[in-house]
Amino acid sequence: MRQRDFEDTIMSNVTANGTDPELLAICPEISEAARRGIELSAFWLEGVVLCVIASLGLVGNTLSGVVLSGKSMRNSFNILLIALAIYDNTYLLCAVLEAFRKRFLLVTNVHLLLFPYLLYPLHMTAMTGSILLTVAIALERYVAVHYPINYSRSMGDSRALKKRVCTYLLPVIVLSAIMNVTKFFEIETVEFEQENGEIGLTLKVTDFRYHQRSRVTSILPLFVEARLTYMLQTAL
Repeated sequence: MRQRDFEDTIMSNVTANGTDPELLAICPEISEAARRGIELSAFWLEGVVLCVIASLGLVGNTLSGVVLSGKSMRNSFNILLIALAIYDNTYLLCAVLEAFRKRFLLVTNVHLLLFPYLLYPLHMTAMTGSILLTVAIALERYVAVHYPINYSRSMGDSRALKKRVCTYLLPVIVLSAIMNVTKFFEIETVEFEQENGEIGLTLKVTDFRYHQRSRVTSILPLFVEARLTYMLQTAL
């Protein structure tokens, strides 16, 4: 069995097991021409464009981290921004590796073996951490404006500064890790027989995968950040 046929079989089984049959019944059939158009669009958008934008983001975040790490720039806000840049760079790097695998077909067996147990969980953890840390930074700004005296004191005391940073950063690290524990069980590497008779590797989505987490990592943080922004503008 060819790898493409094997992957198509896997994805059709996953869709059938994870989607309402009524929704599958109303889905239109895709012609070969339409499929080629979709694949071409995905190649340019999810491949070329994504890699270009991600590369610019990696460079920009790295330069920002270097500037903000200066001794004269040392405060809790800038340290949290550096942590956010690290989360974002991790996410962008994983996104580039995923584009290489899916759109450029540049993948090795090592990549496939690491994907379910390292790359994919790390990718999702970085995304969650970036979202939660954005909310934490908004909260830190609100507290700094609402309680300026305490904030000024923490800037002159290294111990108070570390405590302030850990107050916002540690919960983000712990929560983003806990919320993505299930990612280690959502994808697995399986073997298949190639046309030449050799054994190859590919990825398979497991039945354990689910999508309820998106409510926690998108809607709730958006509401909290909007509320904090409103409170910050009111305080000003």
